[in-house]
Amino acid sequence: MGVDRRRLAAVAGLVTAGRLVRASSGRTRTAQDLAGLTTAMRALVDGYGSTAPAQTALQAWNLGRHVGASQGGSARAGHDWQALHSRTLVLEGNALVDAGDVSCGLRTLTQAESVAASIGDWPTIAHAHAVRAMAARRLQRWKTALTLAVEGQRYAGNTPAAVMLAVAEAGARARLGDTVGTVATVGRAQELMNRIPAEKHGTPSYSLDGYHPALFTTMAASALVLAGQIYAAAPFLTEARERVGSGHGHGRGHDKGVSGLAPLVYIICADAALRRARPDVEEAEQHVTGAVAASAGRPAAWMSSEVAQLAGEAARHGADWSDLVALTSTWAGSPE
Repeated sequence: MGVDRRRLAAVAGLVTAGRLVRASSGRTRTAQDLAGLTTAMRALVDGYGSTAPAQTALQAWNLGRHVGASQGGSARAGHDWQALHSRTLVLEGNALVDAGDVSCGLRTLTQAESVAASIGDWPTIAHAHAVRAMAARRLQRWKTALTLAVEGQRYAGNTPAAVMLAVAEAGARARLGDTVGTVATVGRAQELMNRIPAEKHGTPSYSLDGYHPALFTTMAASALVLAGQIYAAAPFLTEARERVGSGHGHGRGHDKGVSGLAPLVYIICADAALRRARPDVEEAEQHVTGAVAASAGRPAAWMSSEVAQLAGEAARHGADWSDLVALTSTWAGSPE
C-alpha cells in the first residue's frame, strides 16, 4: 500500500522534529519563522536513519504545507522560502520512495525540481535527480536510472551531490552489464569523495547537503558486487562493515549514526556471498537474517525487495528462505 498522507495527517497533525510555526493564512512570515521551519527540516534529516520512512514522509509533507503557503516580503526572503520548500520536497520524495510509494515520490521530486529551477538552485536539482535514479532502479528501469544519474551531474558541479550521482551511475552501469564502466565510475566517485571536506560529510544515513564516507564505501561496494567484481569490492565492503560495526568490533567512534546503514551493508555482504565463484549460501543467509533484524525498527520497502531477490538467487542453490520473504513482504509499498 502507498502512504495515505491525508489520513495519517489527520491522526498525526504534527511535525515533531522541531517547533513548527503556526502562522495564519495570508500573513507574511518572518525570518524567525523561516529559521524555525529550517530547524524542523534539519531535524527530520538528522533522524532519517532511525525513523520509519512513511513517518518521515508524513512529517515532511506536513512541514512542506506550511513552507509552501509562506509569503516572503523581499525578493531575498522569497528566494530563501523557495529554497526551503524545494529541499523539503526532496526529503519527502526520498522518504516516499523508501516507503515504497515510488510513483508519489517521483511526482514530489519533479515538483521539487520545478521549485528549485525557479530560483536557480542547481544542487537541489542534482540531488533530486539522484533520488529519481534510485527510484528508477527500484522499478528495474536501469537505462532510465543511468540517464538520470548522468544528467544530474551537469547540475551537481563539485557539490556532494556529484558523489551521490556518480555512485548511482556506477550502480546503473553494473545492472546493465557495463563492468568496465562501473569500475571506472567508482574510481571517479572516489576522487570526488576525497575532495569533500569533513564539514560537508553530513549524516551517514541521509543528508541533503553532504555525502558521508560510510555511505560512499557502502554504495561503492554495492556497485562493484553487482558488477561481479567481488575482489575489487572487498576493501570497500570491509571498510563499510568496520564503520557500521556489522563486522568486527563496534564500528569507528567518529562515525556516530552509521548504524542506520547496517541493513544495507548486510544485504551487500549477502549478495557478495552468493556471487562468488563458489557461492556460500549459509553465509548469505546469516547476512540476510542480520539485515532483517537490523531493519525491524525501521521497516522499508527496499528491504522487502532485496530479500525477495536474494531468496530467489539462493533458491537456485537449493536454499529455502520463504520465512524471511514472508516476514518482510508486509514492508513492500506500491511502486506504480
